[in-house]
Amino acid sequence: MHKLENDGVKAAGAVNRLISDRERMLGAVLLGNNLVNNSAAALAAVVLTATFGDAGAVYATLIVTALIVVFSEVLPKTLAISRPDAFAMAVAPVMRWVVFIFAPITHIVQLLVGGALRLFGVDPKAATTLFSAADELRGAVDLHHEEGGLEKEVRDLFRGALELDDIRVEEIMVHRKSIQILDLDRSTTELIDQALKSQHTRLPLYRGNPDNIVGVLHAKDLLRALWEADGDAEKIGLSDIARAPYFIPDTTTLQEQLDNFKRKQEHFALVVDEYGSIMGLVTLEDILEEIVGEIEDE
Repeated sequence: MHKLENDGVKAAGAVNRLISDRERMLGAVLLGNNLVNNSAAALAAVVLTATFGDAGAVYATLIVTALIVVFSEVLPKTLAISRPDAFAMAVAPVMRWVVFIFAPITHIVQLLVGGALRLFGVDPKAATTLFSAADELRGAVDLHHEEGGLEKEVRDLFRGALELDDIRVEEIMVHRKSIQILDLDRSTTELIDQALKSQHTRLPLYRGNPDNIVGVLHAKDLLRALWEADGDAEKIGLSDIARAPYFIPDTTTLQEQLDNFKRKQEHFALVVDEYGSIMGLVTLEDILEEIVGEIEDE
């Protein structure tokens, strides 16, 4: 729409000015909609009651309801969904006058609503953010894809990044049954042998109970310790070189966890439920795969 305005399309400019104050525009739309619907119902009731007597009220209800559903709800919304840009530019000039005419009333309504929200401890400015930037980007990405402007892979990449706030770590984590963990009660030689044969670079360590994770063994730390011990496994204390485990609740969103990984400079987290029991693990790679798709390891 901004591009159309820059190209000189006046109707596109009208649309952009309307959506710059969505709260005011929607207030005018709702006010006008209710005014027309109620006026139509009242007028139909008066006319049909005068014609058919008491039965006119029933006829008025049926007729007005049908007209409102078809011409006020289904038809305009269907047209708007099927041709959003053209529909918006077609109604924008009329909507500007509607917004202007109802501006005093909508302003009073906004003040009343804002006051009511403050009574409940809600910030009106935060509550009136009806469309998030992410929602607008989703719509733009889908629209450009439908028009052939974006390949499916690029569309999926954008949508993956935008939907991180809607996905929880429990939905993508590696389940605890599939996690390879090491029991510190076993011999150091046996544990090192398991670690070196593993395809994973980070392995949780537990003692006694698999839910009792006491550390995470990193392959790089193990190789460094082996080098310093001249390859003598018995000189190595795995619990001494293990890193502190990083636990996160299963309700954490992927966006939150991505931010946490960046802040903590971590790549690996253990997912726990509300009782502290291990549910699984999630890595930075798991989150990135939600954006770019499957990453094949060498």
